[in-house]
Amino acid sequence: GGSFTVTSGPMFFVTHTEGALTLKNVTASITSGILIKAAATSRWGTQDGTNGGHVNFTADSQTLVGNVLVDSISYDTMTLKNSSFLTGHIDSANKAKSVVLTMDATSKWIVTADSHIGKMVDAGISGTTASNITGNNHNVYYDSSLSTSLGGKTYALTSGGCLLPEGKTCSVTGVMENDQARAISSASLLSLMTATGHVVFSPLYSGKTKIVCLYNLVGKQLSVKTFKKNEVNVRADFGVSDGAYIVKILGIK
Repeated sequence: GGSFTVTSGPMFFVTHTEGALTLKNVTASITSGILIKAAATSRWGTQDGTNGGHVNFTADSQTLVGNVLVDSISYDTMTLKNSSFLTGHIDSANKAKSVVLTMDATSKWIVTADSHIGKMVDAGISGTTASNITGNNHNVYYDSSLSTSLGGKTYALTSGGCLLPEGKTCSVTGVMENDQARAISSASLLSLMTATGHVVFSPLYSGKTKIVCLYNLVGKQLSVKTFKKNEVNVRADFGVSDGAYIVKILGIK
C-alpha cells in the first residue's frame, strides 16, 4: 500500500549487490521513466566483471510505468502476478547478462520498445498468441535454449509485434488473398493482401471497433483508421489507388 514517488533517477538502482524488491498495491510514480537499473558503477570500483547488480523483483497487484535497464554483468529476475500491469521496455539495448520474466495469466505487459528476455515464462499464452502482452508493433525476443516452455515458436502479440526467439523475424502470418479472408479465425487474422476491392474480416469481429492500418509491401505505414463495419474497401476507405497492400488490425475496442 501507500505511494512511492521518485523525482530523479531510477526507482530502484541495484549495484554491486543483490536486491530483493516487492511492490504490492503501491501507487508508484517515476519522473525519469526508469523503473529498475541493474548495473556496475565506478563509484565503488571498476567494472571487473563480478560486481554488477542482481535484482529479484516481484510486482503483486501492481501497476507500473517504467523501463528496465540491465548492463552486461548484471542480472534481473522479474515476476508479474495477480493482475499486475507493466508499461515499458526491458533490456532494449540487449546487453544484459541475464533477464528472467515470469507472468501469470492475469498480468499484462504493454511493450514500448523492442525488448530482450533470456528466460520467458508466460501463462497467458494460448495457441499461437501471447494475449497478455501488447506489442504495439514492437517485438519481445527470448532465448530458446532457456525458455523451453515456449518451444522455440513465434507468438503474436496484441496490437502487433511478436514474442519470438533471438535472431528470428516476426512473421506470425503469411500474406493471403482477399477471397480467403472469410475463412480465417480471429487468432490468425493479422494481415492480408488485396489487389483491389474489399477486405472482409472474421465474423468474430462483427460489431466491434477495429483500429486498422494500411501498409505498402515494404512495410511503410500509409494510413491508420477506425472502422466498426466488418469490411473495408481499400480504395474508397483509405483513398489509395489500385495495387497490393497489407491491411493489419492494430487493436480491437
